[in-house]
Amino acid sequence: MTAKILVPVDFSPITQSLVSWASSVARDRKASLLMLHVQEPIVQSFGGDIFFPLPLQEKQDVREALSKIVPEDPAIAVEHRLVLGSAPDEILKQADEARVDLIVMGSHGRNWLGRLLLGSVAQHVMRHASCPVLIVKHQHPVKEQEAEQLAAHPIGGVVASVVP
Repeated sequence: MTAKILVPVDFSPITQSLVSWASSVARDRKASLLMLHVQEPIVQSFGGDIFFPLPLQEKQDVREALSKIVPEDPAIAVEHRLVLGSAPDEILKQADEARVDLIVMGSHGRNWLGRLLLGSVAQHVMRHASCPVLIVKHQHPVKEQEAEQLAAHPIGGVVASVVP
């Protein structure tokens, strides 16, 4: 059985660097890659304090964008998966279901207040994964304004970011 590496992606400008890291490990270990994007639910507010989740809908443009994320080495097998739900929970669920040997994901490098208020997908995955997790830290911490712009991206919320 071939080793498998899960790579959660968020379509940020630095995603390709994460794919390069994962591809390097895959090439050395003769592993395949599983590119995963988690489309998170949208929440709508009615009356100020009450929030209702809107129905999740898969968007074709998201699937097309995900299919374009490929390793530079064509010899590395790659599978693409688009799922709907909570990013940390779905990353862990997909890792278990696919029986991956490694998760390679990024950290946005938010400051302590950002982690406290927003939580950290990478920290949650690292604590609860049943396999090793390689966290690739962004060289420069992402400013909160940049994080908000990434989260507002038309094809999805922030899952992970990486070093170039």
